[in-house]
Amino acid sequence: MKNKIKVVLVQMNSKLGDIKQNFDKIKRQIEKFKKKKPNIIVFPELSLIGFCPDLLNYHPYPDFYKTCCFYMSKICKLSNKDTIVVVGHFFKVRNKFYNVLSCFQSKKLLTRFLKDDFQSNNSKKNINHFYKRYESILIINGYRISFLIGEDIFSREKIYNEKKKKIDLLFLICSFPYSFRKNRVSDNFLKKMSTEMKIRIVYLNSVGGQDELIFEGNSRYFDQVGRSFCLIPYFLEKSCFFTIDRNSISFKEQFSHHRSKISRLYDALVLSTRDYVNKNHFLGIVIGLSGGIDSALSLSIAIDAIGKESVKAIMMPSINTSQESIEDAKKQCELVGTTLEVISIQKIFGQFSCQLKKMFKSLKCVVLENLQARCRAVFLMGISNQNRYLLLSTSNRSELYTGYTTIYGDMSGGFAPLKDIPKTIVFSLSKYRNTINKVIPENIILKKPTSELRKKGFDEDDLPKYSLLDEILFYYIDKKYSIQKILSKIPLKNESILEVIKLFHSNEFKRKQSPIGPILFSNKTTFEKTYPVNHTSFLSSFLK
Repeated sequence: MKNKIKVVLVQMNSKLGDIKQNFDKIKRQIEKFKKKKPNIIVFPELSLIGFCPDLLNYHPYPDFYKTCCFYMSKICKLSNKDTIVVVGHFFKVRNKFYNVLSCFQSKKLLTRFLKDDFQSNNSKKNINHFYKRYESILIINGYRISFLIGEDIFSREKIYNEKKKKIDLLFLICSFPYSFRKNRVSDNFLKKMSTEMKIRIVYLNSVGGQDELIFEGNSRYFDQVGRSFCLIPYFLEKSCFFTIDRNSISFKEQFSHHRSKISRLYDALVLSTRDYVNKNHFLGIVIGLSGGIDSALSLSIAIDAIGKESVKAIMMPSINTSQESIEDAKKQCELVGTTLEVISIQKIFGQFSCQLKKMFKSLKCVVLENLQARCRAVFLMGISNQNRYLLLSTSNRSELYTGYTTIYGDMSGGFAPLKDIPKTIVFSLSKYRNTINKVIPENIILKKPTSELRKKGFDEDDLPKYSLLDEILFYYIDKKYSIQKILSKIPLKNESILEVIKLFHSNEFKRKQSPIGPILFSNKTTFEKTYPVNHTSFLSSFLK
């Protein structure tokens, strides 16, 4: 006879390598629910040590693994007879490392569950040795319970093995990153799994930023007939207590996970920025405002991430900066409740220009344009160093992919939140943020984009319209279409298509030197794929 089972899920934001801090979080959650006497409390994949795709790089360091083992023994001692504690970490068997979940009760180890694909050179012999040592299921109040970790949930072999166990409740414990374009673990996928296996499914995902990745959370429950319940929402570190009773589930809060894509993207940018600042011990953020939409959105993200008191906004006008841009930047700072500090770069720009003119008869326009951006970078990096503030680079994906940004100038910074955000999406994000409360002046959103590095110069003087530019880049980079296919997809734009592709390849050297930023729009494999800097153009055959 199956009785009620009381469950606690902890959607946890772990910090990679800070095992002590992660342990303290785990301990607080165990103590928080002690009086409620849950039957099981579950933490995410690798929750004790923090998740990173390059986790194997830590393995040669014995102190790291010893520390992990030390705190696992402390977690074991925190367990009692009422509650099974399930924690993710890595574990060594026969000199091979495994991604595992350890289950503790009454200060003893009950069993461990293994992620098969953690290390490609795990031999079958090692895996079989592992399974012989540990039970393959837990039984709580008549419920047969099992666990799958990470990518194993997509393995047909693993799913088949779970079916053979005749389980009642399956926990899917993951650390899957957020993607704007594709939900890796969709409701339909989990619904199909629960109905085909005729079991209850609990999906627990990590939350938080780790370098380029953002773990989205959005932990859910599915019953045997495919009904879904959002237990913990996107991008929130939170725990949830709920009770499963035969064909029902009861809990205090239910959240909607049917939010707009653009709202989730904005929240991902905020969390990414906040975690990068906090996990790297910066004291605040400094950002250079231009009166344009990229820096305006970046300022909004920064303030939403860490608060206006910890964000410093700087405007550095030159002779080419319009009064309109200065007024727009001032108006935004009034809207968000922060102070704008204005520092003219004209004098230092003039001194640099004079020294360069002594070397050359005349200076190219591009030299003078880039020099302005680099003068600004000197001031901003100085403030960053002095205050231990993180300098945000405001370059977006469209600019980085075409090189329409100044290396060692506006590309400078320690973090680039818009690095993987197309310009057209920058506009959508700005409009969305203003629906919550107005933080970006309407004129910034409506006016034509311009770098104001020369008089009366607009972005569209040098590039196609951003709607066309982003479409070309999407087809070429993300969809991997051939040039011929793109030419057929976008008729009468042959010259623009070839020019954009040429710009993309000729500016790989800039992208290799750009600051780190979150991968949100691109596929991770696409984003990580680099192209050769030294190459011969293959576009000449298309120009004939």
